[in-house]
Amino acid sequence: GLRTFIEESRINISRLLNRYSVLVGIVLLGIAVYSFQSNTPIKTYKAQASRFDAAQAMQDIQVLSSPELLGRESGLTGDELAANYIAQRMEEVGIFPAGEHGTYLQTKKTQICHMETTPILEFVGPDGNVTTTVQYRSAFTEYTSADPSPGDVVDPVVGFAVGVESTGTDRQFTVRDNRIAGKIVMLRSEQLDAVNLSSAAGILVIQPDDSFLTHRYLFSIPHFSRARGVPYLNISQSLADYILQQAGSSLAELDAQSAQLRQDQIWISNDGPTMHMQMLCSDPDQYDYVYNVIGYIPGQDAVHGNGVFNRDQQVIIVSAYFDGLGYEPNGTLYPGANDNASGVAAMLEIARVLKLAEYQPDKTILFVAWNSGERYESLSTTDVLNASTGFNTLSPEAVLELSGVGGGSGDAISISSGSSYRLVQLFERAAEEFNYPLTSRGTNPHIGFEQRVSHGGRTALSAFISWDGSEQWAHTPWDSIDQISAQDLKMLGDTTTLVVSVISREDNY
Repeated sequence: GLRTFIEESRINISRLLNRYSVLVGIVLLGIAVYSFQSNTPIKTYKAQASRFDAAQAMQDIQVLSSPELLGRESGLTGDELAANYIAQRMEEVGIFPAGEHGTYLQTKKTQICHMETTPILEFVGPDGNVTTTVQYRSAFTEYTSADPSPGDVVDPVVGFAVGVESTGTDRQFTVRDNRIAGKIVMLRSEQLDAVNLSSAAGILVIQPDDSFLTHRYLFSIPHFSRARGVPYLNISQSLADYILQQAGSSLAELDAQSAQLRQDQIWISNDGPTMHMQMLCSDPDQYDYVYNVIGYIPGQDAVHGNGVFNRDQQVIIVSAYFDGLGYEPNGTLYPGANDNASGVAAMLEIARVLKLAEYQPDKTILFVAWNSGERYESLSTTDVLNASTGFNTLSPEAVLELSGVGGGSGDAISISSGSSYRLVQLFERAAEEFNYPLTSRGTNPHIGFEQRVSHGGRTALSAFISWDGSEQWAHTPWDSIDQISAQDLKMLGDTTTLVVSVISREDNY
């Protein structure tokens, strides 16, 4: 039938299918593909995302890292000053308060160990007088990777080793040996979690390198998992070897003993020198107040009651911890510009862009500057959503955490491990749209920093966004605004704003 039709209608197929018609077809196909790509969500929201203003974010970083905010240590005056500044900025941006009693603030009462005096480590002679004082940060610092254990002791030091196989297990065994009772026990950091040394008078933790001497870490909010009143201090390998030599041993022997011991077997050196160690906190029974700062942009589906796929019940959370490291007792300021004034500043600028955006979010966006990130605490979406009436009925769809976004030793935006693969893919597409570099194998300010699981857990999609290598100056006095790169901040800000624009309006991304 087709052949008869062609013959009778005298259509010349060869004339229709020539190089010109093929060329026209290719052009039309290209136009169709371009038109399709131009109307994808990434393309649609690119222009508004590019309005991220790095200069404005730099101004917020300047204020938050200034001496006037006292380093923003949680539970102290600087923490409250920073919270009030962030609340003021949220109001200026125009987002609505989602804290307690119609404010932007959520107040939490807790107990925190504040180191009010410089720790002490001294050698004591037979007559009870101090013979040598070890200078703070020359060979020792406070040990903060445990619940606070302030104390003041004068006792002999013994070296301690446990079989290396014991360090590879999740369990902890209690050491019941009279040779450590009432002694200051010195051991390698990697062996500390394998043993319970509750009968010791104090603990000296030998660190594998000297980087701990230039980095400040705060004590966690106490969960009282360790015996209180037993002070812990970090010491260098050279100091540990010097102490062991006075006990007729060495650090090399301690390691050799550990290598040959079987699981749960221990080795204890002879008594070494008597030492005075002191690590004191503020009143442990004194309660402190910390703050979260919360604002929001209501979703248009919630405002207009459209409720497509229950989007009026979904919430996107954009967050950054804002607490810092404060001052040391000797007066050294830790500005915390990149860690994490930069994350807060980027969050505020994303809020400003989206508040003024042509494409308003269909889902509610919650902006949270949260507290105690420097005290081993993670963001609790449960606590945040309970701050204001009505928000506890919302279901978090995605949580973005910003930290160290103002640059680093790397050359790309970093999406850290633990991020949802779905969000990683979206970040990759957003960065590609701007032709910005991005890696999913980068590092962040808290690399190796184990945070506690937040109250209520988290089931929402999560993404942890930093600039690769942002740990470069983190936890040091040199983390100032001079280290911030406006260009890096702009690239990360554009990309993250684009991602938030997409997930706040689209169901498939």
